[in-house]
Amino acid sequence: MSIFNELKRRNVFKVGIAYVIVAWLVAQVLQLVFESFGTPGWAIKTVLVLLATGLPFALFFAWAFEMTPEGIKREHEVDRSQSIAPQTGSKLNLTIIVLMALALAYFSYDKFVLSGDREAALLEAATQVIAEQAATSDGAPAPNKSIAVLPFANLSSDPEQEYFSEGMTEEIISKLARIGNLQVASRTSVLRFRETELDIREIATTLGVRYILEGSVRKAGDQLRITAQLIDSENGFHVWSKDFDGSLKDIFDVQESTAMQIADALDIHLSPQERDAVQRRYISNNDAYDAYLRGQAFIMNWGEIESLMAAREQFEKALELEPDYPPALAGLAGTEAQIYRNHDPDEARLIRGTELANRALALDPSLVRGHMALGELAADRYDYRGATGRFRKAVTIEPDNALAWDYLSWSLAYQHPPDPIGAEEAARKAILLAPEFGNAYYHLGRALNLQGRFDEAIAAFKQIYKYRPNSSIAHLGITQSYLAQGNLEQARKYSVLSMQVAGQSPIELSLSCFIEAADGNNEAALECLEELLGDKNYRDFEALDNSEHLQALRADPRYQALLDKYR
Repeated sequence: MSIFNELKRRNVFKVGIAYVIVAWLVAQVLQLVFESFGTPGWAIKTVLVLLATGLPFALFFAWAFEMTPEGIKREHEVDRSQSIAPQTGSKLNLTIIVLMALALAYFSYDKFVLSGDREAALLEAATQVIAEQAATSDGAPAPNKSIAVLPFANLSSDPEQEYFSEGMTEEIISKLARIGNLQVASRTSVLRFRETELDIREIATTLGVRYILEGSVRKAGDQLRITAQLIDSENGFHVWSKDFDGSLKDIFDVQESTAMQIADALDIHLSPQERDAVQRRYISNNDAYDAYLRGQAFIMNWGEIESLMAAREQFEKALELEPDYPPALAGLAGTEAQIYRNHDPDEARLIRGTELANRALALDPSLVRGHMALGELAADRYDYRGATGRFRKAVTIEPDNALAWDYLSWSLAYQHPPDPIGAEEAARKAILLAPEFGNAYYHLGRALNLQGRFDEAIAAFKQIYKYRPNSSIAHLGITQSYLAQGNLEQARKYSVLSMQVAGQSPIELSLSCFIEAADGNNEAALECLEELLGDKNYRDFEALDNSEHLQALRADPRYQALLDKYR
């Protein structure tokens, strides 16, 4: 008898299938239980490892032993003529069917009932945090244990050292946020006060905090001078101040001691876990940290390929020095996503970006940048529902992250069918947190367009000009508003303006194609679509299938042939 037939006779395959289904069900149930009790992430990983380890033992047991009316016996001790293996196999068949039915029922329940409730609960919790921030900014007394870290001033002779002072601000905010009894204003919410003339009391009232930390950084080569002072906005008195003089190798100690001393000044007793969290470092390599900060500064200019390539170079330099540096891994993943979407649609970028983001999250599952990078990469594949899931996770971890709310608005508006109400709410949350964040006004305008509120949408798009004159995304948004209203002359005008600033990215070109089709210029529209699908690698077929502007063009057999060619 062949080994395959012997495995079948001893029901090894059936035992393996039954074990896998049972293990999956156990893992799903335990995950729900662990989430409810806030169990650390390593616990479910341990369970998964144990369940996976058990599979070889189950297969060995099925091979080496047999169930008999007298109990479990070694297989070689059972007379083949008296073996009940076929009857056991029939019972296993029934067991597998029942288990598969249970698994399917659980999957359906989780997919269509639990996931919706879970997402709603997570968003409600996140929204509540932001609502509380809004309430404090409207005049309610700020909590006693609340603080905002204003952008540290760059006093270096070289203005290009701005990246370092920005990084210093962000790291101190991150460390303070790990103190449970301290409410910390988000980085995006304080950016607007970089060069403000408002006094401390006005800033604190706006942000809904009592204490303000301000400071400066002077960097000359490897030498640092950092000044920081903590001010009580209620009376204007300095609660704490400190000057740090040293070299770049001291930067991590400075960040940690600043957070510790602020906690002491505010009479906050740190638990051992909080102390460990404040002192936790991703890396200790100063050169890798410096390269990461430079990459962060470059990636903000995602509309310029030169900036993105510079960001890519800096993140890769950081990873050469520290291969397991989660923020640099996530930063490089996001850079690949931005280059793909805006400049070079090479599939290899998506593959590499996904690998990098997954590595970052394997090292730190709570890393918001990692979840956002995976969301961007999903959106680049036009999987906007998948992107929405990642961005929801990001705003759950950091409810005051304006960029995460903005990205959530983006994906909700682009998914099919879109969720314009949810997209509007997410954009408004981003604006509440960062009123000068131009991208959030763009996504607010898109959400309003989807609701037919075109005048409000155009007003939202024009708000971007206040912060970024001649902005390509403002031109792009207004193009969409006029196109939706059928005002093709104005749509064409703003489309040209957008492409003059940003070039022919896939989204700019797609709108140009829609305008030609809506205007009845079938030849021009087909030529445009050929360039869009062929040269620009555009693959959002759901958008093409649902666009009302292509309605007349769909009657042309060449249009369907074009889609079939690239679909």
